[in-house]
Amino acid sequence: MMSWLIPWHAQKKAYSVQRQRHAALEAERCALLQISAQGQQLMATVSHALRTPMHAILGFMHLLQTRAADVPEALQLLHGMRRSADHLLTVINDVLDDASLDTGAIAIHAETFPLRETLNVVFDLFRTRAQQMDLRYTCDVADDVPVYIHADRHRLTQVLLNLMGNALKFTTQGHVTLRVQQTSEGVMFSVEDTGLGISETDQARIFQRFEQADPNTQRQYGGYGLGLSISQRLVTLMGGRMCVQSVPGQGS
Repeated sequence: MMSWLIPWHAQKKAYSVQRQRHAALEAERCALLQISAQGQQLMATVSHALRTPMHAILGFMHLLQTRAADVPEALQLLHGMRRSADHLLTVINDVLDDASLDTGAIAIHAETFPLRETLNVVFDLFRTRAQQMDLRYTCDVADDVPVYIHADRHRLTQVLLNLMGNALKFTTQGHVTLRVQQTSEGVMFSVEDTGLGISETDQARIFQRFEQADPNTQRQYGGYGLGLSISQRLVTLMGGRMCVQSVPGQGS
């Protein structure tokens, strides 16, 4: 049998050193959390400050487009400027929502509203774009879907706009369909396309922040990998869930 004795003063010293180290690590953790919170707050503040003048710029552009309706060259330039401004506003909104979700500043405000009216607004926003792309563009709402639903109308619209925009972005031929069905768990919204599709490996990470299925996606199609992450978190806040089914080359 082997045995040994550690003197009490040595144990006390070791315990003191351990406590000091733990205190230092805790202080470092608190400092990092504070830095992270300050960074998120700064991002939210800057994004909010940018969004206000962007709305004004878009308003002025709309007025210019109206007045330049009979000047094709000017109208073409304004259309290009409007697309760039819309894209910038989307990026600003995504950054602001991402920061707000991290800080818990986004709350769900449920209300009872006519569902088909909201669906029509979302669907019509992309109708011209789909026609220009020569896609079959349809909205299929099952007969048993309730006329009124209780949810956050603004956040539901935001999620649907993101999904419809993604479907059109990655689909060059075939169809894009917004489908709404009644299930045993509630109302199910599906956006179907015949676009690029996503591999099974990549499907696991498309809902992560700043992630896209293909590293070349951002260079070719734009975007920063925030839309799906934000959409999934909003759906979760509303008590739902979001998933993807996709086959590469066949659509999602």
